[in-house]
Amino acid sequence: MTSTTRIKQMKFFSSFAIATVIGTGLLATKSAEAKPFIYIDNYAYGGTTGQCLKNAKQVLENHNFNPSNVNTTLQRERVVSITGYHQKEYLVAEIQCDQKMGVTVLGVSGLDNDITYEYYKKLHKAEW
Repeated sequence: MTSTTRIKQMKFFSSFAIATVIGTGLLATKSAEAKPFIYIDNYAYGGTTGQCLKNAKQVLENHNFNPSNVNTTLQRERVVSITGYHQKEYLVAEIQCDQKMGVTVLGVSGLDNDITYEYYKKLHKAEW
């Protein structure tokens, strides 16, 4: 085998290896891609943050969420939020109560679009 033939083979194998690595990387990136689906809305609210927090916790529990995280770091500004993780589905819901602005915000996030939207609609219809 001549040195020219070896160089040509090395170039071919190097090009093939690079193409294989890039192709595999592209395929792996595409198949491993996770897309969280997020639905958010806000509503007018005229109650206190305490009432909102109590009722939001009950609504989350009624829909199989474990309201485990209450954020009161902005309570002096009359803003609180509660986060719940669903007991059976890969979902998280958060309800924020902002008495100062007179609004409450609902957000639901999950990996399955249909299930995420289903629970978003359920929580959207609920009152807190």
